[in-house]
Amino acid sequence: MMCGISNAQNLISIDVEKSTLKWLGSSMIYFNDHYGTVEIENGLLTTDGGKISGGTFQIDMKTIRNVDGGYSESLVSHLKDGDFFDVEKYPTATIEIEKVKYHSNIRMECFANLTIKGITNPVTFFADVDFTNGKMRIQSKFKIDRTRWNVKYGSKSFFEDLGDKAISDVIVFEVKLIAR
Repeated sequence: MMCGISNAQNLISIDVEKSTLKWLGSSMIYFNDHYGTVEIENGLLTTDGGKISGGTFQIDMKTIRNVDGGYSESLVSHLKDGDFFDVEKYPTATIEIEKVKYHSNIRMECFANLTIKGITNPVTFFADVDFTNGKMRIQSKFKIDRTRWNVKYGSKSFFEDLGDKAISDVIVFEVKLIAR
């Protein structure tokens, strides 16, 4: 659902070719982090009076990549299967920014709904907005607890006796959006 639009509001498309979404997952015990990318399929920002007031983005889960060089092909296959994101059944994740609170001209707090595997939960994150050379750029780095979206594989919160094979429940996202 897109935020309501009045005469003072505008829609701005995201340049999906220039925008990036990076992820980071890690082991609980070892320095065995994995990181990669996933593509933004499409995205729109709503502005009101020249300030961002909302937005909707679709993430193409079929494009999950592992770029750290370790276990690339098998890791990506595992991330796409039912143990993790079940991409065949849920090929798209979405994030809908419902409300924005500005803390300065460039720093905003976003209140959003994130849908992964058909499960929607609220998330809150900070983002910085830059208008250099007439282009709007937005950057954010935030964490989620993957188990809230039923991504439980290797979680000590749900499985006993994992020992040193436990995987952190936290996924870190780093987002850079470039408006068209």
